[in-house]
Amino acid sequence: MGEQKETQDQHGQVEKMPGEQAETGPQTEAWEASYRALAEVCPDGIISFDASGNIIGCNEAAAIITGYQPGQALGKHARDIMVTPPADEFPLYWERLLHQKSLEGEFEILRADGAKIPVWARAVAIPDSRGKLSRAVSYIRDIADIKEADSLKDEFIGFVSHEMRTPLTVIIGAVSTVLTESEYMSQDETKQLLQDAVNEAEELSRMLTNLLELSRLQGERLELVLEPINVEPLVNRVVEEARERSSAHRLVTIFQQRGIKLNADQKRLEHILRNLLENAISYSPRSGEIRIQVERNKSQVVFIVTDESTGISDTDRGRLLKPGAFPGSLLPGTGNGAGIGLLVCRRLVEAHGGHFRVQSLPGGITFSISLPIR
Repeated sequence: MGEQKETQDQHGQVEKMPGEQAETGPQTEAWEASYRALAEVCPDGIISFDASGNIIGCNEAAAIITGYQPGQALGKHARDIMVTPPADEFPLYWERLLHQKSLEGEFEILRADGAKIPVWARAVAIPDSRGKLSRAVSYIRDIADIKEADSLKDEFIGFVSHEMRTPLTVIIGAVSTVLTESEYMSQDETKQLLQDAVNEAEELSRMLTNLLELSRLQGERLELVLEPINVEPLVNRVVEEARERSSAHRLVTIFQQRGIKLNADQKRLEHILRNLLENAISYSPRSGEIRIQVERNKSQVVFIVTDESTGISDTDRGRLLKPGAFPGSLLPGTGNGAGIGLLVCRRLVEAHGGHFRVQSLPGGITFSISLPIR
């Protein structure tokens, strides 16, 4: 008898399960139809191989993952699309599959466009009546997003740990010094150390608040409480708080007109402005000017914060505005949780249906946020 082969339709999709006897009848046809329907709606890729490892069928999901048009992958050998295991180890892998009946693990495949992507795959050997490998079926799942998420998670943990270490070090050092050296210190020196500890504790509190907000935003658990807000008193209150924390900078407020109002979440709007001012204070030179300007047009209220810092590069600006921006990649080396704070600002503005913009010019950075009046 000649070798039995799977048949495909004109798109390279399976018409009959390979390895099945050429049985006919309503039950067999119904089963095959069910298999084809299941394979085509399955979100994971399904690829069929003959005994030599040549591709003899695949579903649409597999075509999307591998980047081949339906039918293009037919006849290609498994090692042509697999980066791991290496081609010279493939015969051993195929032999293991026959003896173990199934293999599962993480592999790397080569897409039609030359890109390498990680996949999770499980291959099942299907022997013939004599126990020899007649074909194999494998499902593959693109895990590139999962791998990236794991990488970002690890990077995020490292970033947060680094950002928290500085204020904690100052707090521990200041309090320890007061406890062990207070009898040799003047009252002013003791007071200054304790004030340093308080300042860093407040910085740590703001950082944790930003992390909680970011967690709510990432998990889509943020609920805005919109209410009418008189903008000028709110801005003046936030600016006065900033002045108390830093007397070394000149904070200037400019209102295009009096009595500007909008509907927004007051707590979150204060949080946005507080983060922008903290960022400006942290990176502007001492005695530098920080301007907070409020304007109104027909449908929006625009808040503009301009500082005299050294600015950011176009690359870092692009990172900040990128939809999937990660805090650790923002303003590298700036410290003080700036990346987290700016990312939270942008996400809170977008949650209000507004726009977040960054303009870096010689002599400073301008952050502008536009919120709908509603």
